[in-house]
Amino acid sequence: MSEPRLYVRHIRGARICMDGARKWFSQRGWSWGQFVAEGRVLSDFEATGCPLAARAVAVARKESVDGCA
Repeated sequence: MSEPRLYVRHIRGARICMDGARKWFSQRGWSWGQFVAEGRVLSDFEATGCPLAARAVAVARKESVDGCA
């Protein structure tokens, strides 16, 4: 089984500003376009230690438990 992924919908679900999220990605050298197309593994976000990333991860984990997309 592949590692769970975080998608744009999870950032929106965490009520995080999209402009801020794009800047946050850029600061880490992560591709926003690739993220939009494919998502990114949750462990990448968890490894940052960022509280905003943790909010988005929580949304993604809740979705996987609830079985809703």
